[in-house]
Amino acid sequence: WSKADTVVSYPSSTSIPTSIAGIPVSALNDCTLSPGSLAVQQEWDRGNTAAWCLLQDPRYSSGFASDFSPKNSAHVALGKGYLVVQDDQSCAHWEVPSALAANLQGGYTTSPTQGSSGHKPTSAPGVGVRYCVLGPRGRYFLQLAEGGRSIWVGPPTFTEALRESQSLARRVAFGPNDGWFIIFESGTVSWENIPRRLHNQILKRATDDALVMDVSIGPKGEFFVIYHDFTWNVAGISDVLARKIDEVHCERGKIRSISFGAYDSWFIRYYLEPKGW
Repeated sequence: WSKADTVVSYPSSTSIPTSIAGIPVSALNDCTLSPGSLAVQQEWDRGNTAAWCLLQDPRYSSGFASDFSPKNSAHVALGKGYLVVQDDQSCAHWEVPSALAANLQGGYTTSPTQGSSGHKPTSAPGVGVRYCVLGPRGRYFLQLAEGGRSIWVGPPTFTEALRESQSLARRVAFGPNDGWFIIFESGTVSWENIPRRLHNQILKRATDDALVMDVSIGPKGEFFVIYHDFTWNVAGISDVLARKIDEVHCERGKIRSISFGAYDSWFIRYYLEPKGW
């Protein structure tokens, strides 16, 4: 694979090449959900197994390991730090932008001031979180559980797109160069300054009437996009992540999401059929 200029595209049920050099497994962390402990549909939709590689700080990695659970965690956002949204709409976070930290404590500010909050085990009582994404330069998008209210710090064109749409945002991604991507509840999408390879892939699949289910963009322009038929594309990724994707497919795993963070960090969630099925 060439992480510089190759887009790798595989349906979630096919295998991929095994030509990537070996990577020390000590750099990775895996966490698998026990069979039967979640509804079958939820396991299938978001995956029952996860792996991650977080290189910022040993405290960062250990904090994430205690905050994330494939059984109870609904969504993971990576940036310079991380935020984990739980099924009960609480969240845990580490080194998120100060404006986001204030919102999680009930302050409700949209100031783009950058900073970090340190580790916080949960959001403030009563501040239920449905979804969150982190981006470069202090960007974030936070969707609260109450009334689907959204709070964000993003480029002016991102704000304009949200306010002009008659549909709420369902998924969001921020990229370098003030890039952004929005998937609305209506199924429509809007974007600006996204990596050219991602732009071309979206347009190519649009001719097949393929609806985008989720998109993530990393700080170096790496990306992951998955469609409602569970086919997906990925490009620009590190060798460590490429090797992990290889391992997932060798296990016949079905990838559901990949998130990117600073320092080549990543998080991948996938579905493995319980043994004995």
